[in-house]
Amino acid sequence: MSTETTEILGAELPGSEGSADKVTRYNEALNAVFESAIAGRLAKSVAGSSNVTLSDAEGRNAIMEFTGAITANISVLLRAPGGTPAGYSSRVFIVYNNTTGAFTLTVKTTAAGSTGIAVTQGKVAILFHNGTNVSEITESGATKGAAFSNGSDSAVAASTTTYNTIAFNSFSTTEALRQAVAPYAQTIRNFRLATGSAQPASGSLVVTLRKNGVDTAVTFTIAAGAAAGTYGDLTHSASFAASDLISWSIVNNATGTSATIRGISMEIDAP
Repeated sequence: MSTETTEILGAELPGSEGSADKVTRYNEALNAVFESAIAGRLAKSVAGSSNVTLSDAEGRNAIMEFTGAITANISVLLRAPGGTPAGYSSRVFIVYNNTTGAFTLTVKTTAAGSTGIAVTQGKVAILFHNGTNVSEITESGATKGAAFSNGSDSAVAASTTTYNTIAFNSFSTTEALRQAVAPYAQTIRNFRLATGSAQPASGSLVVTLRKNGVDTAVTFTIAAGAAAGTYGDLTHSASFAASDLISWSIVNNATGTSATIRGISMEIDAP
């Protein structure tokens, strides 16, 4: 006997059984599916380094909280139509990224070509599943952008602190020469740096975002001996008012020249 399902959520509908059984199955469908889609909450550990595919039942929840220590960039995948069992064609849901570890968590679908949305650690995002991809619903008038600084494979001298800011591709040991003026109120997060060589084994490299010459909570450490790669603070953020000065310090604690720095990027959110 074939089973019919609802068009969007894929909830199983009663078949041709007797009327009492139809009522029972319909009530079960309401409780198991529609309540989940409207007000259900999923709390799921995604710890580790592997992508996680949600079951249909998990993916129908209106609120999803992901926890655990992630040790690599991972994706959480929701089923798309056409799978076995078939996924859903569209819906709105909320994701809370409550994981730890300096890695990204991206929510997308199982459809080929889905790019999804990276949800910042400690943040809540309202997402829209259109059947093939996931996009973010942002507040009307909100602006999200990015800023980049080219390191030009420069390096920091041994036991030295240098400074840089947006749009500069060279460092200075005088912070006042490397401070950009915030043109409007903004929040900076997802602060990243790419190195082109290994950091010496004699000491770490510490990068800190600064406001008006003072350290913010946005900071990360490239360990002594760390290989070339991308590092960053994906957990913390810092708010800047219009006219605040933006810079970052790079402290080389090694007794030799630091790893080469290829570039720095950050997300800038404005109200």
